[in-house]
This record gives sequence, C-alpha cells and structure tokens, in this order.
Amino acid sequence: MTSQKEEQTMHQGMIVSSVVAFMKKVALVMVKMMIVSVIVVLATFYQIVLIIGEYLNEYCGDGSVNNCEIDDTSKVYNLVRKSSEEDSELKKKRNILLLGGRAPVCLDYLRMFSEMGHSVHLVESPSYRPMFVANLSKYAKSVRYFSVYPNKKFKTFQKELIEICKELKIDIVIPTCEEVFHVARAKVQVEKEANCFVCCEPLENLRELHNKYDFVEYIGNNEETLNENTKIRVKNPETILINHSHLKDNTEMINFWKKCNGQVVLKPCYSRFASQTIVKPSYESYIDIVKSAKVSNDSSTWWVAQKFVDGQIVCSFGVAQRGKLLAHCTYLGGIHTPNGTPVGSTVYFEQISNDQIDTALKSWISSVVSHRNFTGQISFDFIVTKKGQELIIHPIECNPRATSGAHLFNTPHVNRAKFIQCFFPQQATSTSNEDNKAEHEILSPPFGTKSQLLGAMILTLFVGCSSMQLISSWLADVLKCGIEKDALFKPNDPLPFFMQAYFALDPIIKMWRFRVNLISAMTFDIEWNGEDEE
Repeated sequence: MTSQKEEQTMHQGMIVSSVVAFMKKVALVMVKMMIVSVIVVLATFYQIVLIIGEYLNEYCGDGSVNNCEIDDTSKVYNLVRKSSEEDSELKKKRNILLLGGRAPVCLDYLRMFSEMGHSVHLVESPSYRPMFVANLSKYAKSVRYFSVYPNKKFKTFQKELIEICKELKIDIVIPTCEEVFHVARAKVQVEKEANCFVCCEPLENLRELHNKYDFVEYIGNNEETLNENTKIRVKNPETILINHSHLKDNTEMINFWKKCNGQVVLKPCYSRFASQTIVKPSYESYIDIVKSAKVSNDSSTWWVAQKFVDGQIVCSFGVAQRGKLLAHCTYLGGIHTPNGTPVGSTVYFEQISNDQIDTALKSWISSVVSHRNFTGQISFDFIVTKKGQELIIHPIECNPRATSGAHLFNTPHVNRAKFIQCFFPQQATSTSNEDNKAEHEILSPPFGTKSQLLGAMILTLFVGCSSMQLISSWLADVLKCGIEKDALFKPNDPLPFFMQAYFALDPIIKMWRFRVNLISAMTFDIEWNGEDEE
C-alpha cells in the first residue's frame, strides 16, 4: 500500500514538473514575442520617420536640396564626398558589376559605389529569379541573371559573364559570395576579352586558402615568415586530414583522438557557414565520420580533425591589392548566430576595442597578403586564447571572399570613398607622394563601430536564447547597437529593409523547390568544393 502511494506521489511530482517546465517554455516564448513586437514597432516607426525626414530634406523649400537641413549621417557623407573630390582618381566614374546580390554585403557595396557616382550593375544565378536583396535597391542600374548555375555549366557561365561585361562596358567586376571561385576561374579570360579588372585572385591561388587542411599546412610551412612582424604568438592548430585511406586503417585517427584527449572538432575541407562542423563528437561518431560522411577518393569529400581550442572566436575581413592590405576590420564571432551555436555565422558585428589583438591580426594578415601577393577580399576566423600573461592566436580557416564584417565599413565614421577605392586596380591609383604615403595606411572602422542584421537577430532570439539571462544579453546587445543600425536600412532606399520577411522565407522556399537542406539552399548553385577544372 505504501509503495503504491509513493509511486502515485512520484507520478504526480513528475506531472507537476512537466507542467512547470512547459509553462516556463511558454512564458519564454511569450516574452520573446513581446520583445520582438516592441522592437519591430519601434524600428518600423523610426525608419518611417527617417524616410519622411529624407523626403522633406529632398523636397523642402524651393525644391532644391541645398535649402534642406541634413542629419549627421548626411553631413558625414558630404564630408566624405568633398574629400573624395579632391582625389582625381575618384573623380573617374566607373561601371561596376557586382555578383552575389543575395548577400547583404552586396547591398552595402551597391549603395557605397553608387553614392560616389559610379554606375553599378548586378548579376545573379537563375535560382534567385525574380528578386534578391540587392535588386530591390533603387541604386541598381540594371539586373541580369545567368542562364546556368556556375558550378554546373562553367563554360556557359564564363561566356555569359564576358558578354555582360562587354555589353555594359564594365570596368571592375567584384564577386561578393561563393561565386568568387567560379569568377576566379574565369578571371584571365574575362580580363582579356572584356578588357576589365576582376577583383580577385585566379582559382589556383584561392584553392590553398579555401581548403581547410591546405590552409593550415600553408601556415605551418611558412610560420617563421608570417609571424616575423607579429608581436602576439600565432600558433597553428593541430590538424589531421581524414580521407579515403582511413576506411582501411584508422590508426592515425585513433592516435589523434588520444593525443587530444577526445577534445576534437570535425569539419569538411570544403564547407561554409560552419554548417557541418561537429564540436567534441563522441568517440563512435568521430571514428564513424569516414563512413557517415561518405568520404571517398574524391578530395571534395575529405574532412579535417582539429584539436579543440577553448577561446574567443575572432573574425576579420579585409581588401588587398597586389600584396598590400588596404582595408581591415576585426570583430567578435559566435556571439549571435542563426543556428544558435557559437560556431555559426555571426549577424551582430562590433569592431573589437582590444588594440593589442587588432594590431597583431592586422600585422599577421598583412604578412599573408604580402607573401601571396594577394588581390581581392580576404577573411579569416581565429581563436584567441590566453596562457598566463601570453595571448595566443590560432588561425582556424580562411574565406577568400567577402564576409559580413564588410558591413562595418558602411557606417558614418568610416571614409567610404577610401574603402571603395580599395577595389580599384592598384595601377590606377594616384601617384602623388602624399597619396602614396596614405596607401600604406590600412583603413579600419573606429573601435566600437557596430552594425547588425536585425531580421537575423530576431531569428537568433528564438533559436539561441533558452533562458532569461540569454534573452537579457541579446536585448542588451540589440539596444547597445541601436535598433536604427540595421545593415539593410537606408532612409532613401528603404525597400530592402521592409522585405526582410521575404528573404527569411526564401531559403525555406528553395529547400522545397530544389530539394536541398536549409544551409545549402543559400549557396547550392554557386558553392565550389575543390572540383577539378574541366
């Protein structure tokens, strides 16, 4: 009888616990919905006020812009424009072709180049017909679509890219997303036939940087040269390559597991957005990765195992020309990510205020750029650790393309005229003594510069914030950045901001339409995984 009462009591306790847990989850969801509702209303109201203000500024008085009051942002822009007019090279207006208009960074480039008087055209993959984030901007002079996916029919892609460049008399081609590898492959032919500058390296120079194992090997083989001017210690993460040979003999994998005490990270040699990264897998999952990931003798299927490094993720973005780093920013990674984990793509950006780390990374990246005589956009992921009083930087991977750190350059306190000049071919820049001296200065956003993708931040609230403490931290960061500092919003170009709901749904639509997973839906048509040339 007693045991029956105890069982009944335990059962009732379990029911109560389940109900309490459920009610806590419901309460958290309600709190999140309330916060989102308030932020959306405030952000929308603020943007509408700015739009009205922009309209009044443009048409007040006698209809002349000169008679209108302007806000602080406009004042900064006018100062930038005035300084740029003093540079004879920036007076030359160019025809710019941007690829990768699906990326919010492309929208920033479109606006910055257009505001400086250049004509900007967009071209995208057919999977993004009829619209993508950048083609809703009023600044786009024209929007074109390729008839093929560049990773499926490269020769047709190359032919169409050359034809577009000829027709629009393009001066500079700038890839912004994963299509950079296909543009890089076509670079020599495009520059030869279309007589324009393609702002990236040839494919053979990007392969070693894009492949996660080859990149680590490159750092290790050139460690002394790359670290020569860096005051903080740069240490290569311990890494092994997992390929088809481990199907027959996994002794190396077992020994590496023991050496790392089971603290390892698994990821494909070719991957993006940390979509397949596995942090601290079980021993069984680790050993089974060769079979579960279908590793074969095709190098595009190979993986790497790295020793787990516990530290702060730091990301960088830069632009270089002929071995000279011209623009650079450093921001914290893994803070707010759409997948709710510390290894996803960040959607909240803040230029770090640690001058020691920023200077060291700038020096090391400059050495890499110089060593490779690199041209184009280049981004890195690092993990920074501290051993006693010593800071150690671990380069984890390289993305030889634009990343979201570029948003930090489209902010009021950055000389945007100088930033876009970083994309011009070096031989076309000014040659005066004063300008030559300035070219050696690396353009960076001021410490503490912030930006965010507000729509994506809302997604991180629901996916990654599972407690009131995390919700409070999320809200503090949003308010610290300012709800008005959304990378998509601009008072005189508001449509991309107000269409964020469509862009959030677009990958889901592509999942169903093209039968791919959510992450692949964003890049399946342009990603390059080391496939050999035709």
